[in-house]
Amino acid sequence: MHWVLKGKSFEEIYNDLRNKLSSLDLLKTGFSMLNYDAVWSNDYD
Repeated sequence: MHWVLKGKSFEEIYNDLRNKLSSLDLLKTGFSMLNYDAVWSNDYD
């Protein structure tokens, strides 16, 4: 199973977030990652 969100794979999203860490507020980034994790987890319910 290949998991995608808005046309991007999880790996692409994760790398994109990591690349933007220096320009984003850490708390905002944390919420974004939690949101992605929630979507990922719900996919297996």
